[in-house]
Amino acid sequence: MEIFYGPDFCVKENCAVAFGKFDGLHEGHLRLLHELIDLARKRGLKSVVYTFDKNPRAFLSGVELRQLMSIRQKNAMLEKLGVDVVVYERFDEKFSQISPEEFVKEILLKKLSMKAVVMGSNSTFGKNGAGNIALMKFFGEKYDFFVKEVELLYKEGILVCSSNIRKENLSDLG
Repeated sequence: MEIFYGPDFCVKENCAVAFGKFDGLHEGHLRLLHELIDLARKRGLKSVVYTFDKNPRAFLSGVELRQLMSIRQKNAMLEKLGVDVVVYERFDEKFSQISPEEFVKEILLKKLSMKAVVMGSNSTFGKNGAGNIALMKFFGEKYDFFVKEVELLYKEGILVCSSNIRKENLSDLG
């Protein structure tokens, strides 16, 4: 597995990308990552996990969030899953101001040679989280890439997400 650190990176091979913090690699993340790897293999693409060096929510709010997994643990798990490339983007004030379309054009298409993206149905991207799955599908039509939407995972009526795991200390959700 190759690992790159932003903002200076470039993946030349065509890719399928999943993006997000992936801070705990809980069951919801694993569902999305299995879809990513499966799609990449079927289409002859590299599987890329595009993530951040800091939790965007913590950076923007100034509130420290408990880490659910170390970077070393995350890398080991991503490699075991079969991910080809991991990119750790520097999340800072400048990056937080990128518009959704600029994120797609300048990062996903230009730096990652993206041909497909796999997103959870509640994923957001770009300044103030203004981009969502509907906007990504619009960009997919506009810029000719495939968008795979992955439905959210619930256990016992509770959304499996890092926030809920932190809030409730629900290690059994992960």
